[in-house]
Amino acid sequence: MNTKLASKTAPKTRQRKPRAPTPPPPPTTAELAAALGVSTRRISQLKKLGLPTGSIGAALEWRKANHSTDSAETLRQERIKLVQEQRQKIALENSVRRKELVDVATVEEGTAAIGSVLKAAFLKMQNDLPPILEGLEAAEIKIALKRAHNEMFDSFAVELDRALATSQKSKP
Repeated sequence: MNTKLASKTAPKTRQRKPRAPTPPPPPTTAELAAALGVSTRRISQLKKLGLPTGSIGAALEWRKANHSTDSAETLRQERIKLVQEQRQKIALENSVRRKELVDVATVEEGTAAIGSVLKAAFLKMQNDLPPILEGLEAAEIKIALKRAHNEMFDSFAVELDRALATSQKSKP
C-alpha cells in the first residue's frame, strides 16, 4: 500500500514543450545603414520606399531587386567613367601627336585628292592615246600603252605628293 501512496503523493512533473528559439531582434537603423553602406537618413528614405527592416539579408535583397542605389555610389560610378573617358581622350591625343592616327578630315582630303588626280590622269591618257596608237602594230601599241601608263603613274605620284604637302601645311 505504501507504494501506492507514494506514487499518489509524489509531485507530478510536467514535460515542457521545447520553445522555438526566439528570433534575433531586427537590426537597428544604424546597423542597416552600415550593411548597405549608406547613411541612417538614407535608410529612413528607403523605408518609405518599402525597404524591409526585419533582417539585413532582406534589406540587401530588396535593394538588389529594386536597383536602389545610393546617390554617393552613383556619383562614384560616374566619376570612374569620367576618369576612363579622360584617359582615352589623352591616349588618342597622344597617338595623333605621334602621328599614329590621322583625323577623318585629312583622310577625306587625301581621298578626294587621289580621286581627282586619277581622274585627270585617265582623261589625259584617253585623249592622248588614240592619235599615238593609230596605225601601230600590236607590239608597238603595247610599248606605247606601257609608256602612257608609266607617265600616268609618275604624274599621279607628283600630284599626290603635292596634294599631301598642301594638306599638311594647312594643319596646325
